[in-house]
Amino acid sequence: MAFSGSSPERERSGSWIPNGSESFFGSEGSEAPEGAEGLGTVYTPVLNAAQRAKLEALSELVRSAAELNLTPTEKAWMDEACLSRFLRARRYHVQKAFRQLHETIVWRRSFGVEQLMLDPELADVKRQSETGKLYVHGKDRFGRPAVFMKPRLQNTSERKTAHEQMRQLVYTLERAVAEMMPPVEKICLVIDFPGYSLRNAPSIKVQRQTLKILQDYYPERLGFAVCIDAPAIFWTFFEIVKPFIDRRTSAKIQFCSRKAKEGTKQNMRTLMNQLFDPEALEIELGGRSAWRYSNEEYFRERVLPEYLRIKSYPERVEMIPCAEEDVNNTQDVFYDSMSCLD
Repeated sequence: MAFSGSSPERERSGSWIPNGSESFFGSEGSEAPEGAEGLGTVYTPVLNAAQRAKLEALSELVRSAAELNLTPTEKAWMDEACLSRFLRARRYHVQKAFRQLHETIVWRRSFGVEQLMLDPELADVKRQSETGKLYVHGKDRFGRPAVFMKPRLQNTSERKTAHEQMRQLVYTLERAVAEMMPPVEKICLVIDFPGYSLRNAPSIKVQRQTLKILQDYYPERLGFAVCIDAPAIFWTFFEIVKPFIDRRTSAKIQFCSRKAKEGTKQNMRTLMNQLFDPEALEIELGGRSAWRYSNEEYFRERVLPEYLRIKSYPERVEMIPCAEEDVNNTQDVFYDSMSCLD
């Protein structure tokens, strides 16, 4: 079931929904492997000559922007694929993409994204994660890291821990990105709604913060979204958001139900088994795996995004230890990623 719509600009500007709400979901089609038809996007799209010229222009802007004062890890984060995503999110408008990149760098510093991912304790994120309300687990059939959200398991007071909740969200996004293997650059999001109510529904303020982070600071990262047994309260929210989502985006959002007819995409089991190997999918989501979320297991090993696996020193480059990582290969990746900024 796909949804689309449009609204006058005056309605867009007067809404609490930030402009450009399609950017996290993707404004430009990406390549998909065989079998992924109708199941979203997966790969970084191949650029044509005009798009490549825009990318080079954005690279030059970044290279010459002294005000950015990028650190080595920020340069590693801002590789060619990153610049391309920001360009696609702004329909290849170079100046708009640069402004969004600049804003993102400022936000990442003020929010402390790198410090969050390097924190060996993560006490607040662990506290938010105790019930398994939001986590990354495995990948779908197309190599996209899977992010699972279970709103009924909300376990903390928004009034007291709203910032912690945002830190958990950012940690989850960064962890999903860390588990991507090029050319995959998208996630598969699964929201399991049973038990969702006004009691555990986020406030408008938190929804707005969440949308801001997703669409402005993590553009072009959603490959496909599955919403299972969405209740009436969510449909009310979706009706507000729908006018700001274009048709290509709406094709990436699929609603399904445990009670729908077997064999149709509206049936949870049918859809989820198209997306995932049932042997690796939780039983409650239509699979055959007895795996259950464990906070202790989830945080047993530190997961670092690639841009944080290297530290720069005055005379040499050293690696941050990372399990099952080839040091020479990662160092080559770092220098390759810097080439567009030289």
